[in-house]
Order: sequence, then C-alpha cells, then structure tokens
Amino acid sequence: MNVILAIGGDPRVPSSNPRYIKWWKSLEPNLVQAVLGWLSKLDLKLFLEALEDYSYSSANYELQRMYPSRKSFLEGMFDAGVISNTRLYLSLDAARYLKRNYDPKHLPNFSTVKDGDKSIIYVQMNGAHMVEGSHSCYLWLYRYLDPSVCVFNYNIDSPTYSQLTIGINNQMSRLSSGAVAKITHSPSGYAWQRKALIALRELGVKLTPKDVLSNEDYIDFKQRYGVREWS
Repeated sequence: MNVILAIGGDPRVPSSNPRYIKWWKSLEPNLVQAVLGWLSKLDLKLFLEALEDYSYSSANYELQRMYPSRKSFLEGMFDAGVISNTRLYLSLDAARYLKRNYDPKHLPNFSTVKDGDKSIIYVQMNGAHMVEGSHSCYLWLYRYLDPSVCVFNYNIDSPTYSQLTIGINNQMSRLSSGAVAKITHSPSGYAWQRKALIALRELGVKLTPKDVLSNEDYIDFKQRYGVREWS
C-alpha cells in the first residue's frame, strides 16, 4: 500500500487531479474498488490512532474510557466486510500528529476539520451511511445521502464540524429525509452499540454484537441480553 500511495497517490481526489488522471482514470472499476477497501482500513487505523493520541495528550480520561469500545466497533465493521468506502476528516492537531509520525507520501488523502479539535470519519456501506466523530460527537446513520453532500465532494477539503454533522442532517431533511439515528455514545449496558446495531439492521446492514464487541464485552453482553435476536 505504501508503494501504491507513493507512486499513484490516493484515488479519492477530484477527478481533475493530474495523478488521478495518470494512474487511476483508466483502471477497471473493480481494481479501484479493491484499493478503496485497503484505504478504508488505513483511514480507520489513522482515525483511531489520532483519537487515542489526543485522549492521552489532553489527559481526557472520558475519551480514554470510550476509546476501546469505539475501536472494537469500527474495526469489527471493517472485518465483517460491510464497509465499501470511507473519508477521513482530521482536526488540525490530529493532522499534525500524523505528519510528525508518518512519511507524508505514505498517508492517504485526508481532509481537515476547519474548526475545533474533533475528527470525523464518514463510512459508506451498501444501503447505509455513517458519520462518526471523536470526543462526544453523535453517531449519525442515514439510509441515503444526496450526491451534493460534502462528503462526496473532494473539492471541499476543509469543512467545518457543523457542516459534517448537523449540516448534513439539515441538508438531507430539506432534500428528502434526515438521519434515521442520532446516537449518543452512552456506555451504560452497551446502549450505543445496541442502538447502532438495531438501526443498521433496519437499513439492511447485517452486523451482530459478536462482530463489533471485544471478546470480553461480548461474553458480558450475551450474559445480560442473550443473542437470539441477532442470530
């Protein structure tokens, strides 16, 4: 992947980008999609790494406590094969952290959040869309996103935090329908994971608690609630 990024760059750039025209435009769509899958895994890794670094550098104990469950959920989604594409938006501090710790030519294309200290990752699935953020950001789930939404426009590379969160919801509410779920990351009784799994299942994304919980948490979850409804 480092070699591909160093030579061809990330294909998730405006179609007018010279490197895109040279290296990606003429490739078969299935080959480009395979690369997008690899890049989604890298996006998730970098989002989680930046989130973890911020939690410790800022001594944010609440974020440190929330980190393992967020990590298990996102990585579980990828491992279950439900993610088709992602787009990464990093806070300015998180972007600086990655540039200090990685060779820039080995980093995927990412955008920055113009204001504040929060990072965002957009996750595309078959029949569903998710916007997840660091800190106390809601987890937003949509059935459909219009092509005009900013996450699809690679010329918009520094949106505000509100554009990516309430802004998308407001835009979709005007165009058709807003988010089907707006979930607070409440840790009590795996509340946020259960709400997200139920909403995703209603959107046709088949994930189970075993997919997105750590082994230890899954055992606890099964003892509390059983797993018959997820079979």
